Amino acid sequence: MGYLVTAGILNAADYGVPQRRKRAIVLASRIGRVPLPTPTHCDPQKTPTLFEKGLLPWETVGRAIGDLADPVGIEIRVGQVPPPLDLHFGRTPTKESLARYRCIQEGGNRFDLQKKRPDLTPKSMRRLKR
Repeated sequence: MGYLVTAGILNAADYGVPQRRKRAIVLASRIGRVPLPTPTHCDPQKTPTLFEKGLLPWETVGRAIGDLADPVGIEIRVGQVPPPLDLHFGRTPTKESLARYRCIQEGGNRFDLQKKRPDLTPKSMRRLKR
């Protein structure tokens, strides 16, 4: 089809996103090869001279959303607060959900629940392999 393609795997954190997540990126153009973007951020632990290189430290979730107001109740607050905060709301977990939360240690995941309490593990989670 006449496209010149550039592809790579980029870490979202290197571009100011407050999460370390690798993504496959494909750029295509008919008027010339497009280079992958140059990172704007980097891991401050691995690159102590990042400011000398013109890079910012990785963004944190706390810095990105730390100034958001705490949700009030479970109602949607359209008209009460400006968007996007109007859709930021809490939830009231069920007793079963609370029991599931207690089974998963800090830093754990759904596989811990399957090992410790398969009786509390939803069928939809049991089918997942990853």
